Amino acid sequence: MVRHKTPEQVDAKFEERARLLVHADRLATVGTMVSSIVHEVNSPLTFIKANQETALIAMRQVLERCDDPEIRRILEELVMPSLTDSIAGVRQIEQLLNSFRRFYKQEKTVMAIDLRAIIEDVRILTAYHLRKEKVALTVDIPPADPLLVWGNKQELMQALANVINNALDAFENCSVAQRRIALTIERQGDMLVMTIANNGPAIPQELSESIFESFFTTKNEERGTGLGLAIVRQIMRGMGGDIVLKDRGGKDGMVAFACTMPAYRGEAAQIG
Repeated sequence: MVRHKTPEQVDAKFEERARLLVHADRLATVGTMVSSIVHEVNSPLTFIKANQETALIAMRQVLERCDDPEIRRILEELVMPSLTDSIAGVRQIEQLLNSFRRFYKQEKTVMAIDLRAIIEDVRILTAYHLRKEKVALTVDIPPADPLLVWGNKQELMQALANVINNALDAFENCSVAQRRIALTIERQGDMLVMTIANNGPAIPQELSESIFESFFTTKNEERGTGLGLAIVRQIMRGMGGDIVLKDRGGKDGMVAFACTMPAYRGEAAQIG
């Protein structure tokens, strides 16, 4: 027997898709803006780094030829460390901008992706939020095994960032003293399982599946759209995997999400 949807159900479905399209268009606009900002910031940053590196080389030459002990002390204790720290800071900004560029880059290509590179980019992008919420992020992954999956790099970054940000939001009004997010990867047959666990508030049994539905959220409108985990599930299933709530947590437990992805077994030359 074929069940026909009621007009109310059709309207609700249409409204949901319309909201998804609006959200997707907003993300695309943000991506374009971020790309422009990254380009504009990179230009002066290149000059700043070049000038600092030139100044550092010059100071080293001055230090080699200087016989005045007081000037040498000033150069060694004040000038040289300042220049070195400034250059390190510029490189850190460049790393952050490159991670932003990869996250918002508008591309639909699929390739072999090293999960280590994805984790590092997302770690950089979420570093400020982690510090702000005083959350320690630990990563435990196999040191030698290739961690390659086949998919879209931008989408995979978004999926991991969504899960981590979801955990960070849960910590916002949480009284846990030592806040932790633990990321682990293990191989199970032909699949790679990436588990992201946190010691934040437990998730009630009745919400175990609802949290993956579009627009479902326990946050206020300013904090959440209800699309984060729904998008993650869509991305994971598009890769031939899935995301499940592995553990709901408790007084001493961890809330854990397990993302499964088929391991890639192609040529190493195609690694993205």
